[in-house]
Amino acid sequence: MHSQKNCFKKRLYLWIILSTLSILSFVFLLFQGLPINTNMLALLPGAKDTNSIEKIADNFANTMGKQIVILVGNPDQDKALQASDVFSHRLQQSNYFSSVTNGVSTNEQEAWASFYFPYRLSLLSDKDRTLIMQHQFDSISQQALFNLYSPIGISNSKLLQNDPFSLFQHFILALPKPSNKLDLYKNHLMTKDNGIWYSMINATLKEDSFSLSNQNNITHLFSDIQQMITSNYPQSTFLMTGMLFYAKAGTDSARHDVSIIGVGSLIGIILLMLISFHSLSPLLLTLFSSAIGFVFAFIVTYLIFGKVFLFTLVFGASLIGISVDYAFFYYADRLYGGKLWQSRSGLKRIFSGITLGLLNVIIAYLIIAIAPFPGLRQLATFAISGLLMSYLTVVCLFPYLLKPHKRAFNSFICHIATLYLKLWQNLSIKKIIIIYMILAIIAAIGISKLHSNDDIRILEATPKALKANEQQLKSIIGSDVSTDFIVVTGNTPEDVINHEHLLINKIKAQNPTITQPIIAISQYLPSIDSQQQNYTLVRENLLKNRLSDFLNQIGVDSKEIKRIEKNLRNIPFKPLTVHDWLSSPVSHNLKFLWMGKTQTSRHSDAQFASVVLLSQKLNMNDIKTICTGLPYVIFINKADEISHVFKTYRQYISYLLIIVFVALFLLLLLRYRCLQKAICYFVPPTMATLLSLAVFGIFNVPVTLFSILALILVLGIAVDYVLFFAETKSSLHSTMLAVTLSAITTILSFGLLAFSQTPVIHYFGLAVFVGITSAFLLSPLASNRVMYK
Repeated sequence: MHSQKNCFKKRLYLWIILSTLSILSFVFLLFQGLPINTNMLALLPGAKDTNSIEKIADNFANTMGKQIVILVGNPDQDKALQASDVFSHRLQQSNYFSSVTNGVSTNEQEAWASFYFPYRLSLLSDKDRTLIMQHQFDSISQQALFNLYSPIGISNSKLLQNDPFSLFQHFILALPKPSNKLDLYKNHLMTKDNGIWYSMINATLKEDSFSLSNQNNITHLFSDIQQMITSNYPQSTFLMTGMLFYAKAGTDSARHDVSIIGVGSLIGIILLMLISFHSLSPLLLTLFSSAIGFVFAFIVTYLIFGKVFLFTLVFGASLIGISVDYAFFYYADRLYGGKLWQSRSGLKRIFSGITLGLLNVIIAYLIIAIAPFPGLRQLATFAISGLLMSYLTVVCLFPYLLKPHKRAFNSFICHIATLYLKLWQNLSIKKIIIIYMILAIIAAIGISKLHSNDDIRILEATPKALKANEQQLKSIIGSDVSTDFIVVTGNTPEDVINHEHLLINKIKAQNPTITQPIIAISQYLPSIDSQQQNYTLVRENLLKNRLSDFLNQIGVDSKEIKRIEKNLRNIPFKPLTVHDWLSSPVSHNLKFLWMGKTQTSRHSDAQFASVVLLSQKLNMNDIKTICTGLPYVIFINKADEISHVFKTYRQYISYLLIIVFVALFLLLLLRYRCLQKAICYFVPPTMATLLSLAVFGIFNVPVTLFSILALILVLGIAVDYVLFFAETKSSLHSTMLAVTLSAITTILSFGLLAFSQTPVIHYFGLAVFVGITSAFLLSPLASNRVMYK
């Protein structure tokens, strides 16, 4: 007896230490700002090699995620311009942005010409290069004369001396424009659509788009700016797009889910406790056990992962419905124990059942953690640690707090639970077989109609208004950039540019009708080989043989001709390198496409990499084929890649689930050493899992990875219910009440998940809701009298 008391005290001391440390740590984090991660992409598998192509793609996606595009519109062009100036000025003052670009300054425009000018003999437009190679020198001379004498020509005396054939002008003018529909007006990029003039602003966030504080601060800032501009410039309109707005929508949706699920579960628990036990003390103790479990889970998850996903908190809110199970069993045992009930004896009666139940759920979550998704592994960590702490609270603390009831009473729920238990206890084997045959037929019909869909796009919960806003903005500015892109690598920066040119030539050859099929650095930077060839073509074909004749034709005196010839011929070849281009102001808007030095998984040597953006007009299957045939070129479609991972692991975990069923049966057989009992304990959770799966077929809902993961949880909880009956033969009535209360709270929790606005949570909740309902209704089979003959 003395040793037993010491054992209880040691448990209590352990619990006090863990709970105290958890609460203090949580309070500290609360004051520091809870480390919550709202980035849904972070839930997905990351690159295994930190320097791999996948990592390059992830880094590029993160860079793009910080971009925000804003259109400020007004029927009056000058007012639209002024309003955009006010908007950009307020953004710059806010200190939330690393850069804010509102048009192109005169200095920037001049910088383009001044930067490329020293390399002018090596730079040719595609048209001029073709004319020279085809020896159509008369066409070149005619175009130069047009520039010289036309009222709209842009030649002057200095350009005539330095660029007599206008080749450099043609090169500058041939460089791709940022948009097909945007034009410069008073140094602002503007366009007109449906009678509204729009001025474009590009802004880059300092922090991540998924920062909660960033989302709130910037959306409030935008709202304030819009109100101010609207009051000063009536009829102003605004269009914005960027990852930040989608992240904010996802955060708001998740917050809504957390509040609905958490509050719904708490209300359900409160009502159940008051109806079943007619006392506030069990209610307060239950809420405390759930709360301390949540706090402990948050701290453990934070210590392991550094941040807690908002996704984890959504599911964590639903764990309230499971964490109270252990308390329910204790209260139910006390209720049926009467005035002579003793807390330690009661714990002894339920100990094996709740312990096996905890271990079973832990195994279920460990299986979920096998999938290589950081979100699922964090969810499993959160669930296991939270349930463990709730269990320890019941086992370590409750024996000191619970006292026997002073008077006996029977609630409505107790009465219903008893009647349902007796129903199963009195069923004949024949009736049980008929029930299961009917359920098996329903399950077979549903399973026969199953279909899977691993496309990650079906899991999106993007608000239609946001998507429509983005499409309208892109249509106005003429942007058609796809979310797919290509990573180009090479042993040197110049190799990367060469590989880009090879790739782009193939894409253009296959898509001659698309004006601008790609956006790439190499469009603004010819390869060094091309520069050398251009230099030779210009010197040999124009400067040596035709320059003097051309200048003579337009009336330049002989001395000036000799001076111009000498100056141009003395210009040595100087290659324009990637480093030169990246170091210049002209690279400002495209520098994000250069990924720099890296180490790819394909090659052991250090590599350099860049990104090529693609037009939505391209056939991506054709682009994939082109990329497959080119070394150092990798087509990136994140959605397809993740969908493939989803499919692989859905299949993998499905096979694993079959193994789990076999292992479960063998463990039941080993535990109870009776084939008949093993079968009867095995059938209810198996049927509950199959019915949960069948619902997807009956209602034509696609099976996803998350549906399969939900089935594992259903199996784990369903086995819990059966084990509770199997391990508490002497107190079946209290077990039935506890299972009833447990099932109601779990069904309530996951039933609310099924109403989530986020499809992945909705599918998970639907599967668990149906499975747990079936598990509860079928679990009393383990109490049937045939089990004890």
